[in-house]
Amino acid sequence: MKNLIFLGFVLILSACTSQEGHLKKAALAQADTKWTESLQAEAREAVPQSEVLQTAYLEFMKKNSETQIEDIQFHGENRATVAVIVSSISLPLRRTLLKVASQLGPDKTRRFNFQDALAPVAAQSGESTTPEKRPFAVYKFSKSQDGLWRPE
Repeated sequence: MKNLIFLGFVLILSACTSQEGHLKKAALAQADTKWTESLQAEAREAVPQSEVLQTAYLEFMKKNSETQIEDIQFHGENRATVAVIVSSISLPLRRTLLKVASQLGPDKTRRFNFQDALAPVAAQSGESTTPEKRPFAVYKFSKSQDGLWRPE
């Protein structure tokens, strides 16, 4: 009897873990897309004259940032919310880096390296290069009739 109760507990626990795994994957996929779009907009606004710098900035930021699940809350059996945070270089430091890049002449844009510029720009501006975590998005999901979690 004890084994049967334990088996039931393990099945319930694994079902919850499986559901959380599906929600995490779906939320992180949405957050990664939204984060990339946000970074692209930052780059287009700051350095509209250079697609090379825009691409370099996007690659630099993708290497120096990460979206993470902060919390999953179930609201009954068919609804859930997932809170996502982003860990990245601070916004003021990112803006300063983009400002420096925007002042480069066309002959220097291909040689500019955001990673190499990070430490000196941070030292000069007094900003920290340590990634900071901040809230990014909250996604709502509902379970469809086929048992899959879908964004609302």
